[in-house]
Amino acid sequence: MAAIELNRSGGAYVAVAFLVVCVIAMAAGSSIGTMFTVFPILYPAGVAVGAQPVLLAGALLSGALFGDNLAPISDTTVISASSQRYRRRNGLAEVGGVVRARAPYSLSAALLAAVLLYLAGMRADNMFLGSTHAAAAAAGDVSPRGLVMLVPVPVPVLVLLIVAFVKRDLFLTALVGLVTGTLVALAAGLMSVKDVLSVTDGKPTGFLVSGVSGMLPLILLAVVIFAMIGVLESAGVFDDIVALMTRSLFGQFADRIGADVGLHPYRRANIMDCFTLGLGVIFPVANSFLLIASTLTQSYPGIPSVSAPSIFTTAFYRSA
Repeated sequence: MAAIELNRSGGAYVAVAFLVVCVIAMAAGSSIGTMFTVFPILYPAGVAVGAQPVLLAGALLSGALFGDNLAPISDTTVISASSQRYRRRNGLAEVGGVVRARAPYSLSAALLAAVLLYLAGMRADNMFLGSTHAAAAAAGDVSPRGLVMLVPVPVPVLVLLIVAFVKRDLFLTALVGLVTGTLVALAAGLMSVKDVLSVTDGKPTGFLVSGVSGMLPLILLAVVIFAMIGVLESAGVFDDIVALMTRSLFGQFADRIGADVGLHPYRRANIMDCFTLGLGVIFPVANSFLLIASTLTQSYPGIPSVSAPSIFTTAFYRSA
C-alpha cells in the first residue's frame, strides 16, 4: 500500500497538491499549460497514495486557475491591464498594481479552497482508500516515486527566472530546465541514460530524439505560416484587421463604462479578468473540465475514470 508505506493521507495530499500547483501556475501563467505539466506527475502519484481521483482532479484544476488568475505574466492579466486607461494622467493600468489589487481576493479564495479540499479529502479517505490502492496495484506503473520530480521545483524555478531575466534568452532558459529535470530523474532512478539517448538497431532513440522528431512537423508548419503572414503584412491586410478588432474589443467598453462610474483602472482590469476566467469554469461542459475528463485523466489502467460534471463539483477555487 503506497499510502501506508509513505505514512501519508490521500486527503492531505489533495490539499498539498493544490498548493504546489498554485506555485507552478504562478510561474507558468497559463492554466492549460500548467495542467498538461502537473497531471502526468501529480495525478497518478496521488491516486497511488490514496487520493480520491475526482477530488484530486478538481484540486489540480483549482491550482491551475489560481495561477492563471494571479500570475503577472498571465495573458488575461496583461491584456486586461493594458486595455484600461487612466483619466487624470497619461498611461495604462500597471500589471503590478493590478496584481496587488487582485491578490487579497485570489489568496482568500485559495485559502478557502485549500481548507475545503483538505476536509473533503480527509472525509473521502475512509471511503476510498481500499479501492484506490487496488486501482493503483492494478495500474502497475503508477507509483508515488514520480513525486521526486517535485523536489527540485524551488531551485529550478529560481534558476529559470534568473536566467530568463538576466540573459533574456528563451532557448537557454528551456535548456537549463531540461538539464535540471533530466539530472534529477536520473539521480532518482526514474529513468536511465538509455531513456535519454541511445542507439537501438542502428537508430538513435531516447526522449531527446523523439522530442526533436515530434517538433519537426511543427517547425515546418511555422515556417509556412510565417511566410503567409509576411505576404499578408506586406499587403496591409493586418492593419485593417487590427483596426476592426480594436473597435470591437470588450476592453474598450469596460474602460469607458468603468470610467463613467468612477472605477479605478485596477478594478476595471480585475472585473474584466475575472469575467474572462469565470466564463470558462461556470459550466460543467467548459473546455477545462472536458480536457481533464477526456485526456488528462486517461491512460492510467486501473484508475477509475472521472466525468466533467464530477470535476465541476470538486474544483472549489472556481466557486470560492
